[in-house]
Formats: sequence, C-alpha cells, structure tokens
Amino acid sequence: MIGRREPSLPPGPPTIPLLGNLNIFPTEYAHYKFTDWAKEYGDIYSLKIGPGTVVVITSMEAIRELMEKRSGSTVDCPPNYMADNITGGLNMVLARYGSKWQILWKTAHAILTPHAVTAHLPIQIAESTQVMYDLLKAPELFYTHIRHYSNLVMMSLLYGKRSPRYETHEALLFFESQHLWELALEPGAHPPVDVLPFLRYVPRRWAPWKALCDKTREAQRKLYFGLLDECMKRVQRGKENGCYMEEVIKHQDEFGLDRELSGYLGGVMIEGVSDTTSSFLQSLILLLTAFPNVQRKAHKEMDRVVGDQRVPTLDDVPHLPYIQAIIKEACISTTGCQEVNSYRGYVIPEGSTIFVNTYICDDPKIFNPD
Repeated sequence: MIGRREPSLPPGPPTIPLLGNLNIFPTEYAHYKFTDWAKEYGDIYSLKIGPGTVVVITSMEAIRELMEKRSGSTVDCPPNYMADNITGGLNMVLARYGSKWQILWKTAHAILTPHAVTAHLPIQIAESTQVMYDLLKAPELFYTHIRHYSNLVMMSLLYGKRSPRYETHEALLFFESQHLWELALEPGAHPPVDVLPFLRYVPRRWAPWKALCDKTREAQRKLYFGLLDECMKRVQRGKENGCYMEEVIKHQDEFGLDRELSGYLGGVMIEGVSDTTSSFLQSLILLLTAFPNVQRKAHKEMDRVVGDQRVPTLDDVPHLPYIQAIIKEACISTTGCQEVNSYRGYVIPEGSTIFVNTYICDDPKIFNPD
C-alpha cells in the first residue's frame, strides 16, 4: 500500500495510507523535528512521503559510514521540481548526477585551485579587516555588515567587481533572488510535487508555487547573466583584472561550457558562498551572544595564540582547536541514494532521499557548551 513503511526500512513515525508521513512532515525548522524524532527512533530512521522514502541520519557514526565511506553510492541529489524548474537543472549543488553536473564540478575544481585561492587572499584579508571595523563602529548593524562582507568578497573574486555599499545594485539583486530561492526550496513549504507528479499539471492560477519559480528564475538570470556579459565584454576588450570568471570565459571550449552553464556556474558560486557565509557568521554571532561562556573560552584561546596586536592568519588555525570546533557546527544537508544500501540490517532503497541532520550539537554526548 502506498504510504506504508516497508519492513526492511529503518523505523520511524507511524504512517497513514497514501500520505505516509507527509501529514506530519515539518513545514519549517525541519532540523528541530528531525532531532526530536532521532531521540525517539534512533540515529537512523525513515519517513514515508507518499510512495517515496526519506532516510534521516543524525549521528557522526552513520554520517561517516554512509556519506564518506559509501559516497560513491550516495553522491546523487534527490529530484527537486522547484530547483529544476527555476534553473533548468543547472544548479550544480542540486543538479542530478550526469554530464552537465560533471562539467560544472570539473570546472569549479579547475579554477578553485590552492594556488588561485592563495593569490586572492589579500582581497579576503582586506575585506575581513573592513568588516571588523564596521562591527566595531556599529555593532547593532551586524546583520547588514555580514551580508555585505560575504557578498562583496565573492563578487570581487569571481567577477572583479566590488560593491562599495550594501545598497549596491548587484548586492540588492543577489539578496532579493536568494530570498526567493530559499522560499522555493524550503522543505514542506510547497506541495510535494516530486512525490505526487500530477501536481505539475495543476493550472497556474491554482499553483502559486509555479509563479514563485518564474519570479525566482527571472531574478537569478538577471543577476547571473548580467555579470557574465559584463565580464565577457571586459575579456573581449583585453581589460582583464584576474578574476575567476575571466578564466572560465577564456577556457569555455576546453571545459565544455556554453553560455548557460557558464552563467549558472558563476551564479551558484556567488550563492554558495555569499549566503552560506553570511548565514553562518550571523548565527555564530547570535550563538556567542547566547552562550557567553563559549565566547569567553574562544576569546581566551585567541588571546593566547594570536594576542591583541595583530589579526589571525591561516598559520594560526592549527593552534585554535576550540575555535575550529565552533566553526564546524552546521545544520542539514540532503543527498540521494543511487543504489541499494544495507546498513545495520536496514535497507536504504535506490532512489531514496537521505537527509543528513548534522544538527547534532543538541546531543550532549557530542557537544557540551559548558
């Protein structure tokens, strides 16, 4: 029966016919509910979403085994109607495994070499110094300072274009498109089109998620291809400034790229760093405020290793283990299972979605803020 949990699957919440667990799937802050379920059903459990299967893992042991040791069979992304409808399947983070995915990742690896990263380190140091000054002068505006910093660094590195103010056109356009993108991808916020494919044929006037896809696609393409075209014109005029996307443009044929792939490659790299970096740093500030004892320990370690007469460098990182532990805390990632896996006597079916709930800081056996 559709919606019923097969006996070979890991345990999980009770199901109902047809829907499975769709009726109780969280529509926001999913990591909280996933963590609660882990306490009840264990660090590996399953959810039935109609005929589909979701397997949630919430332990370092299971993550290491399934995501690292068996990464060859869990590398794929689950189907995502919203993402594919917006990007045409060209967002390399959410694209299904295939030739275009391979081209995008191969190109990203080719240009993001250790040598290239080192060459651009002065930009990162300069902008880090600027954001520290901004935080010191106006700490109440930390949210805006961090967003500006993360976007500014990536715009400079990728396209050689600095946004001197948060209100710069490209910066505002990015955060507008990113907000729409997050709305489109939020788990549970829209009907489960991937599980119930007939929803794709619902007339547009009764399907607000389709209008959201169109609006998001328009905003993304306006930014991504506007920046790409500007960069291409600069290359054609011989006015290169050494940014990453100039290398992509000059070696498009070698990498197997066309204009569409190049535009989305640059756009996803802006998205992949600008938003994740700002979200992380904003959360870090809030967490350090909420847990002053952690802040004091981190401050003490920084004073011991770096002192108060200079800023930290990459050479200091190995000597800052407590701060490294703080930085490595995370939330949820999603992947897909390309082939049948067996783990602890359970079966993870081919085509199932795997949620890696790395919100394990709630587990006192792993992380204790005291």
